[in-house]
Amino acid sequence: MDSKTKFQYIKRCKMSRKPEYDTQVQRYLQVSIDAVKAVRTVYMDANFTEAEVLNNVSGVYLIFFYNANGKLFTYIGESDNVYKRWKQHRYGIQSLKKTLYNKFRRHLGTNDISNIAFVLLERDLDDQNARLYRETYNIYKFKSRNYSLNSKNCSSRLRCPDGTHGRCRTWLSYKVVDEKVVLLVFGKSINKNCNLTFVIK
Repeated sequence: MDSKTKFQYIKRCKMSRKPEYDTQVQRYLQVSIDAVKAVRTVYMDANFTEAEVLNNVSGVYLIFFYNANGKLFTYIGESDNVYKRWKQHRYGIQSLKKTLYNKFRRHLGTNDISNIAFVLLERDLDDQNARLYRETYNIYKFKSRNYSLNSKNCSSRLRCPDGTHGRCRTWLSYKVVDEKVVLLVFGKSINKNCNLTFVIK
């Protein structure tokens, strides 16, 4: 399989809802989670207080859980205080009044969050645009149409590299390194005074 065909297959796995890709998508997500768990601390909600060490820590985080059928779901977010943000997520999922979290509850099959896991992927990113770049990159990394709980690939707050122009669109591409397909995420400012294309990394 040539590099272009490989990339197209990877892209279909990430963007398609067709069940024929389901096994490969779940395998990819599990490998990605295992790689994260090997180098990062995983905080289970059942031991929520242990994550208090992250109070006032800025960064990009991952939430993941398995539903009753063993399917793995992920969510990527960013915050200037990841501990406080996780507390907001916890309340939102448990509170039936928070319709924003209906997707979480639907796939969990319950509002019991004891088996939800939280991981700080990157820390001490005090600049919001820097966090948004890393958030966008990780959204694409863990992206799957059926199992990603992110509703958008990038935030409307994301700005071009110099930070002056907002409203960017993003897309997935690739390059070949040592005969391997390496995924790239590109952004482009849609501001007519900028129109800059850049790599998000």
